[in-house]
Amino acid sequence: MVNLYDVKAIRKTVPIYEKINPIKLMDWVKVFSQICHIKFNCQIFTKNSDNKWRFQYHANNEVSISLYFCDIQKEPYPFISIDDFTFSDRLKNAQLDQKILKAIIHHIKNLDFEMLVFCINQSYHIELCKKNGFKEMDMHKMILSLKPKFIHVPTTNHS
Repeated sequence: MVNLYDVKAIRKTVPIYEKINPIKLMDWVKVFSQICHIKFNCQIFTKNSDNKWRFQYHANNEVSISLYFCDIQKEPYPFISIDDFTFSDRLKNAQLDQKILKAIIHHIKNLDFEMLVFCINQSYHIELCKKNGFKEMDMHKMILSLKPKFIHVPTTNHS
């Protein structure tokens, strides 16, 4: 007999290529270039078997950003992860890291993902995330909900 409590519901996933337009994400180099006034490059790494895509943005030795787009059955929700978010001191002092993060958040809000996970690699990331509405997930990650969550509250009849 199968114990129903041991069987986890398998979430239906959607292939990443149906969720995002890779050309638009590659075009973010234009947005990032306008913000920082330096030329960006973009590389895409796909792993369709895991339903995971990675976009890497680089600008000389001054900026490195890696975004993972994931919709994996064993995860409770589809998410985007910022695994690398490195800026030179010159660009951080000009607060261009904040502007880039705000641009990323703005552009991904309409995509079919529920959470944005920011991997904390440097101490200044914590304050940067807090300023942009992220909440602490653990000591190495902060999280931002991209979709509103509605909680059903049962009403009582007061007759």
